[in-house]
Amino acid sequence: MKKRLLKCALAMAALLVLGFLSPHIYWRIVGTVRGEAFYAGRPTTYWRGYLKDEQERSSRLARIYFGVGGPVTLRDSWEEWRDNWIGGANSSDVLETNEEAIAVLEELLRDADHQIRQAAFYAIRKHGERAKEARPDLLDFLMTKPHLEWKDVELLVELRPIWGENVGHLFCAYLDGANKQSVANALKAIGVIGEGAADAIPRLIVMLDADEAAGATDALAGIGPKAIPALTELLTNDQVHRRLHATKALAKMHGAAAERAALLKLQTNDADERIRTAANDGIFQIALAERISRIVRD
Repeated sequence: MKKRLLKCALAMAALLVLGFLSPHIYWRIVGTVRGEAFYAGRPTTYWRGYLKDEQERSSRLARIYFGVGGPVTLRDSWEEWRDNWIGGANSSDVLETNEEAIAVLEELLRDADHQIRQAAFYAIRKHGERAKEARPDLLDFLMTKPHLEWKDVELLVELRPIWGENVGHLFCAYLDGANKQSVANALKAIGVIGEGAADAIPRLIVMLDADEAAGATDALAGIGPKAIPALTELLTNDQVHRRLHATKALAKMHGAAAERAALLKLQTNDADERIRTAANDGIFQIALAERISRIVRD
């Protein structure tokens, strides 16, 4: 019995030594024990360190070339020399070019470090529709951001095919914040996602009475035909500004051309000149788009 235990202990020790001597075996052991996803023979833990190194390198370059983030240290100079002449960190593009990396990126989106989650979010955007399986983790990431930045909206454009239905309420959480830029970006995000954010329509209607009414109008236009019933109700509202924003949203919208044209035609008789002008502009744009479409077909 003792000999058997000794043999097992020696085997384990040999395996560990082999693992330290061979990175491939070492990372295979680590990833298997932790139950992590693998990409290119490396588990999520490896790629977490990889992204961390990339972030440190970006900070180092900012200190060296732009004087941002503090004084340049001797270590900064040495590591930059090593990367340039010996070879150091590679580009994080390695996680953006192969769909097999998506499983690892999904796990990194759940990391405790916000910077790691953000790096994974930016890496996964390159996968486009292939990243559909990561949608829940992407949405969770957005929910943890204190502010919605413009670059986040740009990424939402790239990932538009994966959003699906009724995600508008997630961005509505930013509409109640004190950060005006974040509110504006959240409105742009809703408009970008379009009909998939139709559940945000009631909140946008309320915002037509706020300072961000213009952004809410554009968001309603971006949602498209699903917003028409709510906008139709506003066309006969006693409040001029509500009728005006509803008219502008219908004028800017795409799709349901005949229905929109009929509604805008009614608004050309409104008592307010601004509403009549917006309605006529919308009718002109609908007719122009139809004419161009007919020319292209012919």
